Amino acid sequence: MPLLPARPENWTVRPERVDAGRIAWVEASASHFALLADLHLSADASVEYDGFRPLDNCARVVEQAFAEGVEGVLVAGDLAWANGEAGDYDRIAAMLTPLSERAPVVLAPGNHDRRDRLLRRFHPEAYSLNEPAKLITVIDTLQARLIMLDSLYRTDVVPGLLGQAQRHWLANTLDAEPDRPTLLFVHHPLGEDDGALLDAPRLLSIVEPRRQVKAIFTAHDHVWRLGREGACTWSRCPPSGFLSCRPSRSAGWRSSSGTVPSNCASALPWESRIIPSDGAPERISGSFGRCAPLK
Repeated sequence: MPLLPARPENWTVRPERVDAGRIAWVEASASHFALLADLHLSADASVEYDGFRPLDNCARVVEQAFAEGVEGVLVAGDLAWANGEAGDYDRIAAMLTPLSERAPVVLAPGNHDRRDRLLRRFHPEAYSLNEPAKLITVIDTLQARLIMLDSLYRTDVVPGLLGQAQRHWLANTLDAEPDRPTLLFVHHPLGEDDGALLDAPRLLSIVEPRRQVKAIFTAHDHVWRLGREGACTWSRCPPSGFLSCRPSRSAGWRSSSGTVPSNCASALPWESRIIPSDGAPERISGSFGRCAPLK
């Protein structure tokens, strides 16, 4: 949550308000997703940083995703340029609405976003004058459950935080569906640096014994990378609008599609490619999974 459009055709959406935040429960007839992150779009179309223009980079990414025929789009935070200005979200809507007419778009906030302005632009019926609670989306497909978490702590404050209520909700949600392969998406990366997810160790303590969680996708630091934390695969996504710090100074996105797994104790086949906005795709993984039996 939010979604573009608010009620996607062929997707069933059920909103819920709980202690953890606002949740959109979605049943989606989709298996091919584009994962975007770090759009950093501004109301000012001329904004650039070190020679990079987020507006131009995002336009190329959206064009590529449209051409590839993706069936859904996930945007893992930092939609706005810096402070989540209202005009930034107008720019984001103009950029993503043409794509959302073919493939529903699911938005999650990052540390440069404002939940209240995000809701006011895309879901005015849910807008509140008070700082709204966390925004969470659960997407059930034939292949897997995709959970988009909210790690925004404070706008324009670098580190992120899930918080106790969201972590508690996540543990209970995973326990309710122990046989459903699950992928987690959160803007802030796992790690020990001061700009990462502050409660990453507590998130991992939830994930580690729940073996249906096959991978955690993160963004935030403008670096694409694949690794492991304990028994769980993690993947950092390339920035779609901003510059990539390394290994190459380029923007891009991730194209992922899945097949139905035999059981949740095995690897989840999930083709995933990094697609630079100005270069050839590079496949970086073939599946995510932990092969130890369920306990």
